[in-house]
Amino acid sequence: MHPTNNSTRRLLTGVRFCAWTAPLLALLLAACDPVPDKPTPATSTAPGTQRWVFETGGLVDSSPALAADGTVYVGSNDGKIYALDGQTGAKKWESALGSEVSSSPTVGPDGTVYVGANNDRLVALDGKTGASRWEYLTGDDVSSSPALSSSGTLYIGSEDRKLHAVDASNGSRRWVFQAGNFVVAPPSIGPDGTVYVGSRDGKVCAVDGVTGAKKWEFVTGNWVETTPVLGADDTLYLGSFDNKVYALHASNGTKRWEFSTTYWVVSTPAVDEDGTVYIGSNDRRMYALDGRTGAKKWEFLTEGLVESSPTIGDDGTLYFGSHDGKVYALDKRTGAQKWTFATGGKIRSSPMLGTNGLLYIGSRDGKVYAINVSSKSPGKGPSPMFGINAQHTRVSGKL
Repeated sequence: MHPTNNSTRRLLTGVRFCAWTAPLLALLLAACDPVPDKPTPATSTAPGTQRWVFETGGLVDSSPALAADGTVYVGSNDGKIYALDGQTGAKKWESALGSEVSSSPTVGPDGTVYVGANNDRLVALDGKTGASRWEYLTGDDVSSSPALSSSGTLYIGSEDRKLHAVDASNGSRRWVFQAGNFVVAPPSIGPDGTVYVGSRDGKVCAVDGVTGAKKWEFVTGNWVETTPVLGADDTLYLGSFDNKVYALHASNGTKRWEFSTTYWVVSTPAVDEDGTVYIGSNDRRMYALDGRTGAKKWEFLTEGLVESSPTIGDDGTLYFGSHDGKVYALDKRTGAQKWTFATGGKIRSSPMLGTNGLLYIGSRDGKVYAINVSSKSPGKGPSPMFGINAQHTRVSGKL
């Protein structure tokens, strides 16, 4: 029921109710209490509260990316990619790609948005309008997410068992690297241009970014669906479906250490400036590990699988999602819980932290959330979040 204010009461004084009174009353009340036609920001800015929510037509496993102008880009299993106002959640545009979009977008320096779709395609869209710039066809579904080098090459995996290198300006093929099974994990790029990629053949490979030649490979005991990321000391970190976290010498692929969890590791690690590695496991835990030795610093138990990758804030807060439907904020030093935020579905999406006090994340309830946080920017580590930075270019290893 709409409340009536004093001016409305004065208008209604002396009105004799008859057959036409109810429609007149409804019109008066609607004029006094109009319904907004766009998302309304919440009044609270306390950490862990909702700023806005946007509903898509399907599950949101895609992780949001943020452009320099504050636009948030995210895919949905309804077959669309959305451009949203980062402050209000208002939709700027949507583009139908013809199939599920679990790939996470990457934003180029000129504002072009690159994303994969499960109809075998990598597409480039105008960031302002959503208009198609080009399409690149692989041989199977593309749930991997693109990495973008400073030289203008996109690297993306496909279920055609290949890593593709594509010219970002026009979508032409530069080279293809053959893996032994599906490549669903997003690759990453080292400071020297080396591309690191995992596959369901159980291997992680280092590939020359210019030629596509393999430099080395390391064999784990099961599928690799995490993005390998670099620390500041030339160490490469990744997880595997063999329940382990690995640290490798990035120069030659030899093992430094391994850490065992009790279930698959799908989460991509985040690496802090002090070398601490944060990574989730499907044993429902988030772990903090010493990057030099692999020794456990702490663990935190949630109520669901942790496939979401953690994000480190500049104030020492660690953020991630869980299949229990919650977003968690922990003290990165101790693992103590600061707050949780409940969504309506499982979370596979990874949180993206802007510079505006907001954290963005998708959920399998079909919605994208903007959550107020205490962090003002990502941490200063070499790999502080999924996609390494807010634009998801996936260049890691730089402090």
